[in-house]
Amino acid sequence: MKKELMFVLSLIFGILLLAYIIALVGLDKIIGIFEIFPFYRYLIIFAIYFLIYTFVLNRWSMIIKAFNYKVSFSKLFSIKNAEYAFSYITPFSRLGGEPVMAYLFKKECGMKYRKGIAIIVLNKVMDFSSGFILAFIGIMLFLFSHSQKLPQKTSIILIIALVFFSILFYLFYIKLAKRQGFFSLIMRPFKGIFHKNIHNNILIVEKELHDFFDNRKKLVGALCISFMANIMLLTNYYLLALAFGVHLSIAQLLIIFSFTVLSYIFPIPGSLGSFEGSMAFAFSAIGLGANLGVAFALILRTFELIIIGIGLMFLSYYGIFKEGIRIQKV
Repeated sequence: MKKELMFVLSLIFGILLLAYIIALVGLDKIIGIFEIFPFYRYLIIFAIYFLIYTFVLNRWSMIIKAFNYKVSFSKLFSIKNAEYAFSYITPFSRLGGEPVMAYLFKKECGMKYRKGIAIIVLNKVMDFSSGFILAFIGIMLFLFSHSQKLPQKTSIILIIALVFFSILFYLFYIKLAKRQGFFSLIMRPFKGIFHKNIHNNILIVEKELHDFFDNRKKLVGALCISFMANIMLLTNYYLLALAFGVHLSIAQLLIIFSFTVLSYIFPIPGSLGSFEGSMAFAFSAIGLGANLGVAFALILRTFELIIIGIGLMFLSYYGIFKEGIRIQKV
């Protein structure tokens, strides 16, 4: 009951935040931006967006094969869409659907839970690693050129957060490269709080991660695909802005990307309101206008909503809404 209440409250907050941003920027100004946006450009940008999505699925397929499993592209597409849709409606729009994916890997592909969880963790790390590096550069560029537009305390918090996550990623790769535990290290202070089985399951999953990290060729390949997918995403940002008659520099693209990433940390389903607000601030800060930022965000959201709609159909098809998920043993 508490989870449902938190979801409703966070969703209401997101809707109110979005309404406030639109009112603050001006609905007429946002509509004015849309009026100069040609529909054929929308189709081109959506095609590239979908290409990026299939590109990322190929990385998933490569990692799955490294674990000696084979999942057809159509099956992987349906499972990944179901996970993406489920994550989108949780408070953190890029996290939350992982248990659904692990369950469907087991149910539909006969994959052991520990294998499925290891595959999911690896893909998330690949996503976060490449995204974090680009976001790190974007935030630093913003702080060097536009720090006066942020309160000093906010700038300090951003720097501390960058250092903290940099250390975390460094420890993750170093620990796994040396076949040492990373997640078990983090969980060690809480060992007395959680059930013993949870700690044992973490050790089992880490063993699977160690085996993958021993295959440096696959690891580098997965990271390269992740970086290429994000470079393609930046290209799509450039084309979208170009459709509005705006030429974005590489620095501006990285700043916009970094604020996209920051919008995901707010516990609001689908980053509703926080994404539009982040884009409004980013575009305003680089001198392009908050109205363009909101219009930019709303168009990107339509791409996501199409994928989400497909994912919700797969969630229904797999009976997740009706039966739920039952993960019994890793």
